[in-house]
Amino acid sequence: MKRISATEANRSFSKLLASVRKGKPAEITVRGEVVARLEPVSPQDRASEKDRRKDWEKFMEHLRSQPVLNIPRGTRDELYDDDK
Repeated sequence: MKRISATEANRSFSKLLASVRKGKPAEITVRGEVVARLEPVSPQDRASEKDRRKDWEKFMEHLRSQPVLNIPRGTRDELYDDDK
């Protein structure tokens, strides 16, 4: 596994991501100590992300199909008014 300093990772982040995307994970170090590991997303995680996106779009479409309620706006003071 490739080790790269945080400074170098910052300077060449696009190249680092391209390398990881090709299946080459990397460990990122700060003062010689490994603080993070960057690795490609598994195919299962990609599939579940697509499902989440699909569910989100379905939810948003549901919200868009709901009628607009013209409820008068109130103030915080009116909401918590004790004179009722």
